[in-house]
Amino acid sequence: MRAIAVSLPPLLLAVLLTSACTPAHISSTWQELATAPHYPSVVVFGVADSALVRHAYEDNFVRALRQHGVTATPGHRLLAEADVAGGKALRAAIGRSSAAAVAVVHLRCDSPGDLGLNPFTHVRISKDGKLYPYYTRVHQTVTANDYYARARTLRLETSLYDAEDTTLAWSGRSAPLAPDSEQTTIGELIEAMVARMRQDGVITDDGGVEPATAGG
Repeated sequence: MRAIAVSLPPLLLAVLLTSACTPAHISSTWQELATAPHYPSVVVFGVADSALVRHAYEDNFVRALRQHGVTATPGHRLLAEADVAGGKALRAAIGRSSAAAVAVVHLRCDSPGDLGLNPFTHVRISKDGKLYPYYTRVHQTVTANDYYARARTLRLETSLYDAEDTTLAWSGRSAPLAPDSEQTTIGELIEAMVARMRQDGVITDDGGVEPATAGG
């Protein structure tokens, strides 16, 4: 499949279906080292203001996880479009997945202070440490009408939460992407993000078989 560039407005972010033209780089990571979990199964939820884009995040991430032998399920197989903003529906979907971990994936706009972040401190535990406050905040931010309107640079952000206690286990951000660059694509970034998760030991090979509860 030919490479297609990331573009704005958000509907054009469906270019996530491609692989990148330039090397992908994960510039910032955070990991909970106290328990050092190794998750064999993950359910993935993309966050965007378009169903097409959410599905692209999820399907590409699931494909990359399965290539590393991880059992993976896209959230759109479990969560109805009308329920994507609801915490109660999200909890139910995670329960139906039987996954050990939950990945939340989105493109975030750089804020003025982001370029000065220490590579190990982009996570703010008070805001990012629990799944449901984090997911709700990200969804409200990303789906605001003007969120991407003035974006100068974007970053792919992935946060991995323990499905049972909903605490943050791992988070990664890509290097800045220029949204108007014809060489800026996302598929390879997703692959690089998953490879880093594997390198950091938060995912583990379990055969890459989709859970029976995920549907066809």
